[in-house]
Amino acid sequence: MKQERLYSIATLLKEKVFNVLGWELKEEPVIKETEGILFLMVGTGKKVLKVGVEYRKALLRATPSSSLQDEADIVMVAAPHIGHAQLERLKANNVNAIDETGNYYFSYRSGKDHMILYEFNHKSKATRLPRIDAFSPKAGYIVMSLLTAERFEISTMRELQTKTGVSLSGIFSICEAMKRNDLIDYSKSLPIRVLNPSRFLDEWAAYYKLRLAPKINRQGYLISVKRIVDKESGEVAVQHLDWREGASVLLDHMPKSALTGVQAAQSVSRFYALEVGEILVSNLHEAERELTRQFILTPTSRNPDLILIEPYNSSSFVGINEEGKFRTAHPIQIYLDLLTSDDPRANEFAEIYREKALGY
Repeated sequence: MKQERLYSIATLLKEKVFNVLGWELKEEPVIKETEGILFLMVGTGKKVLKVGVEYRKALLRATPSSSLQDEADIVMVAAPHIGHAQLERLKANNVNAIDETGNYYFSYRSGKDHMILYEFNHKSKATRLPRIDAFSPKAGYIVMSLLTAERFEISTMRELQTKTGVSLSGIFSICEAMKRNDLIDYSKSLPIRVLNPSRFLDEWAAYYKLRLAPKINRQGYLISVKRIVDKESGEVAVQHLDWREGASVLLDHMPKSALTGVQAAQSVSRFYALEVGEILVSNLHEAERELTRQFILTPTSRNPDLILIEPYNSSSFVGINEEGKFRTAHPIQIYLDLLTSDDPRANEFAEIYREKALGY
């Protein structure tokens, strides 16, 4: 069976990559079935390259094995299906990958030439669609609790109820759905544990982006104050303020508020700098009232100073970090907010931040 899958991967690579680049297969594919390894010799017109592909049932690691990297000029990983979020992460880490449905990322540099091919159009009918049933808006409490727990496990459903406030019946139905989709495992004698944190977050991020992000209330503002510029005449001018002024007020007066997005991610990576503050708030109207007590607040969709984000529920406030100048959301929530931002650069930043802040 694995041999047939490897031959299928070879055919897909020839069709989607080598033919597009004008490369030619020089020999029949060499397959090491027990190791799940495929070797292809391809001519580029200038030289012959050895392409090595490592097939896995699940991408538990983001890179091919070190032995394959020593043997081949170009290395790739392959799997039955690679989700969009996972393929984006592989792309951000410049890891060549392909799946059996035809989704792939391929990058090759030769001298000054750098060739990049990328496609994501295919969903796995067998595995992809049913997994959406593993999640719901309420599942966010359980997802965040499991991913922030030590060793990604929680002893009992009763403990999970204490942590999340979700009813036992609700926890049971959500956990059963997750278990059916091979995201978690548990039994009467074993704790509830995440089987693969990377895949678990990939699946949650895909659901979050598709189903929950459209429900999030997001509004941008300009912040300013009136200042007296001439005491004798009483002349007043409007002075524009930095986002930090508004953030300080909100974080001081609203317990359920936290810095997120690009500014919160700056402590880990300087990949993208942006002078806009994004604050998670439990209630957008309450946040507006707090700000208007001290500032002139002007709603805007262009070049705002501050963006207020009212999440779909309070699971976004799980694991808040109180250390530092500003209270910040948990790295998982920061990653999700970057991933669902309207700013394409922030979306790109999401995968870089995830790798550095979470490591999976």
